[in-house]
Amino acid sequence: MVYMKKIGTVALATAMAATISACKEKQAEPTKMPPTPVTVTEVISVEMPKSRSFIGKVTAYDRVDVKARVQGYLEQRPFKEGGVIKKGQLLFGIEKDQYQAALKQADANLARAEAEAINADIQLKRAKELIKTGDISQSVLDDRSAKAAAALATVKQARAAKENARLDLNYTEIHAPFTGRIGLSTYDVGEYITPSSGTLATLVSLDPTSVIFSISMKDLIAISAKSAEETPEIVATLTMTGGIPYKHTGKIDFVDNVLNMQTDTLKMRAKFPNPEARLIDGELLTIKISTVKKYPTIIIPQVAVQMDQAGRYVMVVKDDNKVEMRRITVGEEVEKDIIVTGGLEVGETIVIEGLQKIKQGAIVNPSIAGAEEASPQTTSKQEAETSSAATAKE
Repeated sequence: MVYMKKIGTVALATAMAATISACKEKQAEPTKMPPTPVTVTEVISVEMPKSRSFIGKVTAYDRVDVKARVQGYLEQRPFKEGGVIKKGQLLFGIEKDQYQAALKQADANLARAEAEAINADIQLKRAKELIKTGDISQSVLDDRSAKAAAALATVKQARAAKENARLDLNYTEIHAPFTGRIGLSTYDVGEYITPSSGTLATLVSLDPTSVIFSISMKDLIAISAKSAEETPEIVATLTMTGGIPYKHTGKIDFVDNVLNMQTDTLKMRAKFPNPEARLIDGELLTIKISTVKKYPTIIIPQVAVQMDQAGRYVMVVKDDNKVEMRRITVGEEVEKDIIVTGGLEVGETIVIEGLQKIKQGAIVNPSIAGAEEASPQTTSKQEAETSSAATAKE
């Protein structure tokens, strides 16, 4: 009886040990995680112009610092500061009295010189007749000839003096050399000004105007045609302060012939109509240059693009649903999308939602973005796939 109890105890202990061992083995088995659900979209290509954006500076085609060329008291300043000035309009008037008197004096000097020249010429002609009869000597003829020449030179000198006096009188009135906008006046009526007084006011032209910017050689090559025989037509658009688009488009009318070696950039200029005088000389704004012709362009949603210290990247879903981190290069932003210039191929699949839950090599359960979630660039192919998936689920 005692022997049977011992056998039962041993059997029970053995069974318990086997059970505990089985439990430990079961606990030691790793738990297999299900694939991470993510939302994906297909990389597509759309027809778009090549474009680049830069910071540009509005620069008037004509700009002049108005200065005095004669001295005197300022008698007139008929323009409104900050207003639009027409070509030929009077800007400043300097007192005329002394210059009018100087012109009259120069006119009188010229008249006297001309009279003396006439008399000298008469005396010379008389001497030439008398020399034939021997009534005067050759030295007398030579003397009268020299006096006639001197009188003629005096006439020329008097005429030049009169012209200078006339110019000085004209300089008492300063007129606008072109149509434009005038700035603040440095001097008020009644002040004494001279040629060394500096700028009286600054006048800048308005319409058309230009925007000057610098483009890197990399961007210039990117926007240029691949074929040497093809010269792409370029249009320029502006975005003003506050993101307001400028309604007129411009054309490139100047490309510098010298590269800035320090910045590896080339200066360019675009010409814009400015009939409403919205563009102000010296204003900084965004200028975008684009080709008229459209080219195949890879574009993806901006939400798909991640960034670390090494640069931008996206998470690409391979055929086996394994995730691969892919480095990319990007171009211009297009609303909620961004242009990809390198690193992706058309037809590949990228993650746009659930990025924070995955890493390199992760297994995912991808679902194509619905029409309400997809970027505006979603293709009809994606919409068809989404529709088919929804039908199969039902």
